[in-house]
Amino acid sequence: MVRVALGVDAGTQSLKVLVVAIDPSSSSSPPPPSADGVVLARASASLSLLPGGPPGRAEQHPAAWVDALARALADAFSQVAPGVDANVVAVGVSGQQHGLVALDSAGNVIRPAKLWCDVESAPEASEISTLLGYTLPAGFTCTKFLWLARNEPEAFAKMHTLLLPHDYINYVLSGVLAMECGDASGVGIMDLQRRVFDKN
Repeated sequence: MVRVALGVDAGTQSLKVLVVAIDPSSSSSPPPPSADGVVLARASASLSLLPGGPPGRAEQHPAAWVDALARALADAFSQVAPGVDANVVAVGVSGQQHGLVALDSAGNVIRPAKLWCDVESAPEASEISTLLGYTLPAGFTCTKFLWLARNEPEAFAKMHTLLLPHDYINYVLSGVLAMECGDASGVGIMDLQRRVFDKN
């Protein structure tokens, strides 16, 4: 049995998967090593923006990411050499920042995710920038949060949890709702000294 680690990168246009052997010597016929370790397989699945919508809107449904992950994993593991029994012992997920994934109290997606490149919230970004005293780009998550409150109050009222896109994939894989501080700082309203969100 070969212990493997999975790398998952959830981008805007595709979701990519890398399968890397951690202890290739345990396999009777390990693949050739590369500079990055022993790569057993690579795969990707394409993603696209939801069609329609006004100028500035860029959205994807989180279900599309889960589907892309399943397709990429199936493709990757189909490339693993016959007879190699891969045991996944670690998974690392990275991905696009600043998107807004809104979940209800049961952990269900409320609406399509607004991505980092969605700039419908430019008026909210300008307002928040004035309040903060520095420029906050429309791509930052907190601008989308305020946009949602103003433009879709029913969806906003249902929202219990805000996640970034790759945090949502981690949630699907683990059942844990979490966001690490580096990515959380990109939401735009985090007090970096105290490592908590500014509730004001």
